[in-house]
Amino acid sequence: MRFAELVKQEEYRQRLVKGLTLALAGITSWLYVGSHLQTVQSAAVFDYVLSVLPAVQNKFTTGIYVYLYLAVLLASLAVFLWKEPARVPYILAVFGVLLLMSNLFYASTVLAPPADRPDRLIAGFEFDHDLFPSRHVGVTFLLGLLTQVLWLRYLLFGVSVILGIDVLLLHVHYSFDVLGGYVVAYAVYKFGEKYLKKWFEFPESPSHWSKVNQQK
Repeated sequence: MRFAELVKQEEYRQRLVKGLTLALAGITSWLYVGSHLQTVQSAAVFDYVLSVLPAVQNKFTTGIYVYLYLAVLLASLAVFLWKEPARVPYILAVFGVLLLMSNLFYASTVLAPPADRPDRLIAGFEFDHDLFPSRHVGVTFLLGLLTQVLWLRYLLFGVSVILGIDVLLLHVHYSFDVLGGYVVAYAVYKFGEKYLKKWFEFPESPSHWSKVNQQK
């Protein structure tokens, strides 16, 4: 069933609104937490990987960090709406939970960025102290876990690896931020499968709605 057909159904609209609410809550809280942490005094830590990995801060690595990440997010959303619109409310909800969970880690593991981290690469929409876990890695890996479109899944897994390498070359993140991106994203995915899926994913099968109607 296409997205245009699904939005005509009240139940789908309700789940979509709930999913959007969680996603917006995650984004809003990140903006608040990130801006607050900018005022917190903290110290950088030693990272062996960064100590042996030269900083490669040029237009190419910066372009991957900014443009590849944004392009993949927008392209993934388009594919979700086209290929698996019934899962969109669920994907939005799990995405929001990932941001909310990440915010808890940002607030409890306040570190100064690596000493040679470049200035903000996305002017006005980036912070320096929201380090663990890496959102670039976590979001793309989580979306790869969530999609049922195989080519998109492998693409997102590959992009998450590319972004993980890129943020290390840029010295934007510590190595444990990148590893944490995978760990936290996987934990949120398992949480969503167990607790959120039945409330947000829209069942398209006629047998499901016949059972619902019988229970009313």
